[in-house]
Amino acid sequence: ALKGMVDQFVEISRNRLSGRGDKVAEDPAVSLAVAQALITVEDVKSAMHRSFATLYDWIEKGNLAHWQTRRQYRFQGSYGPKRCADAASELYRVFGGSVIFADFPFGRQLNDILAVRSHFTNHYQLHANTWVGDLMGLQVKGMPV
Repeated sequence: ALKGMVDQFVEISRNRLSGRGDKVAEDPAVSLAVAQALITVEDVKSAMHRSFATLYDWIEKGNLAHWQTRRQYRFQGSYGPKRCADAASELYRVFGGSVIFADFPFGRQLNDILAVRSHFTNHYQLHANTWVGDLMGLQVKGMPV
């Protein structure tokens, strides 16, 4: 969803002028927001692919007892939507005041990303508590993995 938002943001902003008549493409805040969003997409996808490859390897070998690593992966999976929501919010902000108009898709895209972040499986604080609590020798409560 974030990649789609970035693609549309770039397409719409490429030849757009700001309210002051400046080229949006030359705005450093826009450049930074787009770059951060693209890196966020790449980082989250890379982490998920790497984690799933490891999990599939463990499944094939019948070895599922890597509890701390599984908790780490669970946190990574739940934290990705938060990172995407933060990046999407910044794109929304730097687009300017006209972002709220129905002519632009960004409000709906941001809402979709926020909905994913809000899903109960993406409760990253719970997964951080479980993972780090286990690392620190605490009795693990809540979702185990």
